[in-house]
Amino acid sequence: EGLVVAVTGGDINTTASGSGDAGTVTITADSVTVFGGSIASSSITTGDGGSVGIGADRITVSNGGEISASTRDGQGGQVNLNTDLLEVEGGGLVRAETSGAGAGGQVNVFDDGEADNQGLMVTLVDVGEITAGTSGNGNGGQVTITAEAVTLTGSSAIASISEATGNG
Repeated sequence: EGLVVAVTGGDINTTASGSGDAGTVTITADSVTVFGGSIASSSITTGDGGSVGIGADRITVSNGGEISASTRDGQGGQVNLNTDLLEVEGGGLVRAETSGAGAGGQVNVFDDGEADNQGLMVTLVDVGEITAGTSGNGNGGQVTITAEAVTLTGSSAIASISEATGNG
């Protein structure tokens, strides 16, 4: 059995609290589960959002759990998920965003590239969301998913969002 990373109500993160950019979180495992906790890279002031990269056969984000790269006033960060199966459910969230004037970040979801003949499957259930955006004046970000199948049910969403004057 391979490495399993489970975040249950806790956090794995890097945070910049000054004017610098947020750092990088990189995880490689067979399975990653975020249940009510978070894996994040964030800047809580003027720096740019950081980067979160996860490579795993299966990634599950549930029960309000979150994988994110964000900032308050800089450019949104980047989330890269390299997997065979991504499940975002029960209010789970994958996001790259800013709440200030910067542009939203990037969320990239792609097949792990292993020779297992299994294409990427993405499932969002019960208000699961994948978003790249801003609640400030910048432009929305970019969500790129390269998958064999994407399924959304129960008010789930995949979106690039600008909630103020920028383009979505």
